[in-house]
Amino acid sequence: MNITLRQLHVFQSVAATRNFSRTGDAVGLTQPAVSRCITELEAQLGLKLLNRTTREVT
Repeated sequence: MNITLRQLHVFQSVAATRNFSRTGDAVGLTQPAVSRCITELEAQLGLKLLNRTTREVT
């Protein structure tokens, strides 16, 4: 398992803003890069961290 500080920072920002686009703006990534970062973190941990739909993140 190789979790990075960037992944943790992105996760914390998504959890706080509940929005991938706003997180991307805040951390200097595109929305797809934020999504990929969260997906990789979830894969490394082997669990789902966020419930997401096209309208919300919980």
